[in-house]
Amino acid sequence: IPVVRLVAELMPLGATAGIWTFSERVEQLIAPAKVDSAWKAAALKATTKIHSRGQFTDIEAALKMATQAWQSRVDTDTARHVILLTDGVVDVSKNATASIASRERILTAGLDRLKANGVQIHTIALSANSDRDLLTTLAESTEGWAEQVDNAESLQRVFLHMFEQAASPDTIP
Repeated sequence: IPVVRLVAELMPLGATAGIWTFSERVEQLIAPAKVDSAWKAAALKATTKIHSRGQFTDIEAALKMATQAWQSRVDTDTARHVILLTDGVVDVSKNATASIASRERILTAGLDRLKANGVQIHTIALSANSDRDLLTTLAESTEGWAEQVDNAESLQRVFLHMFEQAASPDTIP
């Protein structure tokens, strides 16, 4: 919730942004749209919908949903960023084989599509038990950042740093 509030405050006006949550399902909190005062207000209001009741972590579906409009790299002047905040473990069902297959699709066809479409993935792992190899590969393969946080205090600092890299918000020296 604090991270979404931070996004709402710092997202530069005129940028296009959307926000999704994910577990076994992906839920769009804010549809991708030009950031204006209405978008920022909607993002703040959407924080009431954030929860941690999901049992699984479908990173593959989240990446697909968040980037579905980016089918090709048409505009080379527009930066495309995804900030993935997750516990970092691909577990799409109780069936371990399904989770392993999803992870493999992320690292093959999914990663190839993201790179071809000029997407930079920035990852924040919320647990020392995260799949560091997956998150680091996603970030490094797309020229993004990979970080891990161990407590709530460091989450905002790390997220702010990544957000500054991805969105170039207005700042005061």
